Amino acid sequence: VDLQQFLQKYTASPTRKEFEKLRNMPQHNSNFSVNEKWLAARSHVITGSKISGFVGMAYGSKNRKKNKQNFMKKEIWPEKRYINSIYTWHGTIHEECAELALYDILNHQVESGSIKSFEIDNPGLILGNQRCFGYSADGVLKIEMPNGEIETHLCEYKCPYSKRNQDHFDDSPMYGPLTYPLEHGNGESGSANITKYYYCQIQYGMGLLKERGILQASNLSCYFVTWTFGHVYYKRIPFDEGFYRWMKNEAYDTYVNVYAPSVIKKKHHVLQYGEIHQHIST
Repeated sequence: VDLQQFLQKYTASPTRKEFEKLRNMPQHNSNFSVNEKWLAARSHVITGSKISGFVGMAYGSKNRKKNKQNFMKKEIWPEKRYINSIYTWHGTIHEECAELALYDILNHQVESGSIKSFEIDNPGLILGNQRCFGYSADGVLKIEMPNGEIETHLCEYKCPYSKRNQDHFDDSPMYGPLTYPLEHGNGESGSANITKYYYCQIQYGMGLLKERGILQASNLSCYFVTWTFGHVYYKRIPFDEGFYRWMKNEAYDTYVNVYAPSVIKKKHHVLQYGEIHQHIST
C-alpha cells in the first residue's frame, strides 16, 4: 500500500453497511475485556482519545507543534509507549457505576418535572463522513422534554484511578478547572472540572455525532460525569461549533501531512526507530 492508496481509503466516506456494523459493535465483552474487533476498527482513525494529540493539545506545553511531535512519535511507535493497564481497567469496569450515577441524577429530573423521560444508548464506533474520523461514545442520551420535544446529547464518563478514593467532603476539583471557550472557540462561556484533553474529546464527539444526525438538540451538550468510590461530579458542558470545526480541520491536516506519511514510511522501513515524517503545521 502506498500513500495515495492509504489516503484514498481513509479519506473516503464509509458505506452505510460499514457505518451501521461499527455503530452496533459493542466496545467491550461481557467480562469487561476489550472487544478486539472494535479495537481493530479504530486503527488509523482519529478517535476521541486521539483528537487532542492530532491538534497539539495532548500535552502540557503551550507549543502545539512540539505537542504534535510528541504525540505522533508515540502514535507511530506504540512500542515506545507504556500504559499501566490498571488505569484503563479501573475506568472500564466502573463506567457502569458512572452511568448509574447519571441515571440517578436524571431520575430526579423526571421526578421534578424538568424532563419527562430519558434513555441511554451505548453505541460502538461512529464513523464520520470520512473513515479517518470516528468516535466511541460512552453514551447517547435521549430525553423527552415536558413539551414533547426530543433531544439527544452526549454522555462521557470518567473514573480516574488516581482519584478513586476522593469523597464528597473533598472540595478540590478532580480535574481542572478549565475555563472555556478555548482559543479558536466561539461558544458560550463557562468553566468545568475537566482537563483540556477531555474537553477536546467531548467537543469532537458532539460535533461528529451531530454531523451524523445522532445528536440533535438546540442546546447540544455533553453530560460529563466523573465517578469515584465516594463522589460523583456532574456537569453539562455546551457544544462549541467553532472549536469543533477548528479541531477537525487541524486534525485532518495533521493526518494527511504527518500521520499517513509516517505510517507508510514506517511500513517501508524508511524511518529510523522513533522518527516521524516532518511536516508539522503551526
